[in-house]
Amino acid sequence: WWSLQPLTAPAIPWPADGEGSSNAIDAFVLQGLRREGLSFSPAADPRTLIRRLHFDLVGLPPTPQQVAAFVADPSEAAYQRVIDELLASPHYGERWGRHWLDVVRFGESDGFERNNPRDHAWPYRDWVIGALNDDMPYDEFARMQLVGDQLRGGVEGAAATGFWVAGVHNTVVGGSDRMRQLARQDEIEEVLATVGQTFTGLTLNCARCHDHKFDPITQKEYYQLASAISGLGYGERVEQSPEELAGLRVIEHRLGELQAELAALDLRTRREILAARQAGQVATPEPPRPFALWEFDVDLSDSSGNLPGRAVGPARVADGALILDGSGFVETSPLPRDIGAKTLEVWVQLDRPDQRGGAAMSLETRDGNLFDAIVFGEQEPNRWMAGSNGFARTASFGAPEETEAMTRPVQIAIVYQEDGTITGYRDGVAYGHSIRQSPLQTYRQGESEILFGLRHKPAGGNRHLTARVHRAAFYDTALTPEEVAAAAGNSAGYVSEAQIAAWLGEPQRAHRAGLQAEIATA
Repeated sequence: WWSLQPLTAPAIPWPADGEGSSNAIDAFVLQGLRREGLSFSPAADPRTLIRRLHFDLVGLPPTPQQVAAFVADPSEAAYQRVIDELLASPHYGERWGRHWLDVVRFGESDGFERNNPRDHAWPYRDWVIGALNDDMPYDEFARMQLVGDQLRGGVEGAAATGFWVAGVHNTVVGGSDRMRQLARQDEIEEVLATVGQTFTGLTLNCARCHDHKFDPITQKEYYQLASAISGLGYGERVEQSPEELAGLRVIEHRLGELQAELAALDLRTRREILAARQAGQVATPEPPRPFALWEFDVDLSDSSGNLPGRAVGPARVADGALILDGSGFVETSPLPRDIGAKTLEVWVQLDRPDQRGGAAMSLETRDGNLFDAIVFGEQEPNRWMAGSNGFARTASFGAPEETEAMTRPVQIAIVYQEDGTITGYRDGVAYGHSIRQSPLQTYRQGESEILFGLRHKPAGGNRHLTARVHRAAFYDTALTPEEVAAAAGNSAGYVSEAQIAAWLGEPQRAHRAGLQAEIATA
């Protein structure tokens, strides 16, 4: 096996007649040419030579000024200076890093049907570029990619080991445990193929189904290697340097001060307004108005006329509710505007508690690749969760099990804030704790829709819900806790944003607006 032979220092076949340059590689090239009765082509003129040099080392053409300077002085010393300048250029690592990234099958999206972007793939790409620009020795370059988190740790170690998850990642996988296990074994095979071909020149993956026909690896050894890396998995996390963390702590401290001052001002104002309301001096405000509201009393239309629904399969309206039997669902017309911060809200009664992944309500791109949904039981039995594509924005709310939704409708609301914070509510009360996994997902006008009874398209697997949806609302804003409570029917303590602004005097109103503006830009 050629790749397993020890490295040697062969004798350099310098030509006796002195033809060629003093470069040892040219000596081997000339030896091969002479075997074929050939010799070197004539030397390139200075203009051609400097263009070749630039394209070879940095992938970019020289400037007219660089060409003119080299044509004026094409000496060996000038040639070496140009080489040194190009090797010192950051474009050198970008040019040659592409080849290594191709070898390790690097991609900035997942591949497969959804091909979702990877927001945190770039640190590995930049690490490879930096390593080449720093002239890192190959043995260190290889070790850092395999175990850099153990050698150095921190941002650099984590970025280097991005090698292990640089390839394609299947986020579709299928609805059954068998399909998920098969997809996981396919990923492990892909990783072992990359490791073997990159560092040893062996096609290790060929031994997945049988002893290798040519390379020295058995099927048993393949699964020993597969077991060794089985703990590796795909995930999304942000790595920050000590300097970045220090700066972030300063920002977070200031943000906390601003939020505390705003909260204290609003609390005083709410108490004053509620006291005035109790005395009959101020009216109770209407609950927040949704962008779209489905009552399901007669049909699938929404009261605003923005998002009428259409039944797919046996989904139907009966007895004042949308009936979902686990095979049908409802889709709306496309959203007429872009959506960022938002709130999903349903009043839902489940038919049975053992469901594992169906959604009461979902906002998705029309191809199903991106979605945010109110999902039941997918990661944790008997619990509600904020479902999302590839669990990109999903984490446990840490809330108790659902015990009542089988006997009565419960209000479930999920609020998505601009900063990526997601908060769940049940019957107007916070459901566990807020989560923040990834940035807010935005949805484009005309390319997104609301679903009821399906986590995302295409239909199938565990994505359906068996339930009755009595009412649903979609808000194109992130509701406050008080607004969610008011929407749930608990409006006794609800004070609207408009009431607070109207109650304050002009100096206080301006001060409050300044606090809100600084918080938004912190």
